[in-house]
Amino acid sequence: MQSMSDEFLAKVESIAELAEFWDTHDLTDFEDELEEVSQRVFLRDAASEWAAVRDVRVDVGLTSEEQSVGKHEELLKRILSGVADANIRIDDLRKLLERLGFDERVRGSHHIFRRAGILEKINILRDGNNAKPYPVRQVRTIILRYKLAGEL
Repeated sequence: MQSMSDEFLAKVESIAELAEFWDTHDLTDFEDELEEVSQRVFLRDAASEWAAVRDVRVDVGLTSEEQSVGKHEELLKRILSGVADANIRIDDLRKLLERLGFDERVRGSHHIFRRAGILEKINILRDGNNAKPYPVRQVRTIILRYKLAGEL
């Protein structure tokens, strides 16, 4: 059996790496390391974690394309975390979906996204500058169901 060590977890640097790992593994690979617990082991304040990440700015001389990838990965993390569904800017969500290969069609206030191989269509509605929360949850479900996180 393989070992799910703290050392491995410390080496994972992106959602894509973690998704790739779990595509080839499952919990049965680590059965001998699992323990039953009677109380919560992990308690965290996800909102404050994201606030801390959001407020950190470091200039490392990236090109605009490299910066764009960073913005998309940050947005993807926010969407997958589920802590900010009502605070996702509609323009950012549209750009992320386009980057993931979705085609956009606009009908009035509806931004409809389709992609070959994806059964669901995504209908994004505006709530001020943000997308409504329901489509953000739908985007999260589709990204996880079709394993799109690694495509950025």
